[in-house]
Amino acid sequence: VSCPCALLISIPLAIFGGIGAASRKGILIKGGDVLERLAGAKAVLFDKTGTLTRGVFRVSEVHPSPSFTKEELLEIAAAAERGSNHPIARAVAKAVQNGAGENGLIEELPGLGIRLERDGVLTLAGNAKLLEEHGVAVAEGWEDRPGAAVHVARGGEYAGFIVVEDTPREQAPSAINRLRALGVRTVGMLSGDRPENAEKLGRELGLDLWEGGLMPAGKLDHFRIIKKRVGGTTVFVGDGMNDAPLLAASDAGFAMGGLGADAAIGAADAVLLNDDPGGAAEGIAIARRTKTVMHQNIAFALGVKVLVLIMGAFGVATMWEAVFADVGVALLATLNAARILRTSGA
Repeated sequence: VSCPCALLISIPLAIFGGIGAASRKGILIKGGDVLERLAGAKAVLFDKTGTLTRGVFRVSEVHPSPSFTKEELLEIAAAAERGSNHPIARAVAKAVQNGAGENGLIEELPGLGIRLERDGVLTLAGNAKLLEEHGVAVAEGWEDRPGAAVHVARGGEYAGFIVVEDTPREQAPSAINRLRALGVRTVGMLSGDRPENAEKLGRELGLDLWEGGLMPAGKLDHFRIIKKRVGGTTVFVGDGMNDAPLLAASDAGFAMGGLGADAAIGAADAVLLNDDPGGAAEGIAIARRTKTVMHQNIAFALGVKVLVLIMGAFGVATMWEAVFADVGVALLATLNAARILRTSGA
């Protein structure tokens, strides 16, 4: 009766069931401790580009300066952007058919853009701050354009800007609603995109908070401030190389498995193989179910064993009650853990 077999297997069985249920839903969880942290989630923060949006950009507008044509502007930008895996950079590079990257020194500046140096000529492609840091003034009027503006300069001369647009993921609204239904108190977004674009998406999705125009370091600082304010388990969901520090700093981090950068996937505690932001809510639901089953197994095993021990002390329990308190309880704990596989239709 006093054999601890049922107690010893209660927690591992529940964890295995939780990880199995998550994998059925396209969520790769890297350990049982991740499930324990997810179960207590109080806040979930998302990256914008590639996470709440599809991350599939297209060039919608091309605005060259008077000294350049549209074709020249696109070719200059594409030559530099081919050195980056960022979704915006890929969209610009794709807009130029049959182009070839330049043989030069390419440097990707997180949160800013690309520097390409070839034969002593410096090409810049990125946000307005990148060009301003190199003493190049950008044109006016780009702030009113929808989407992201890629400013381009070559040899210290402003060549113009390209507007690239993205669209929200179809699953984003349902993901936010599911998190609210689970009782997550704070749902927000941190983005390096322009504040106007971040605000627009934040209002569309009904988020509690959002911040735009953040550099990687600023993004991490904002995350830490929010985490401290929440005072509980804070989850981050992202996909880019710039998100890796936030994924590492979070109590539990989800990375997009398809569009996600290797650095983000490596730093994350869980990977959403289907690139569905709703996987964060699904993971939290499975984690909470797993925790509930753990408690059920422990309480049931202890309760039955104590009861049979008391019965035995008074000479009431027979061999069959003792067998049930040992083997029977272990079997029931196993069957109860298997119920986790049916969480949310898993």
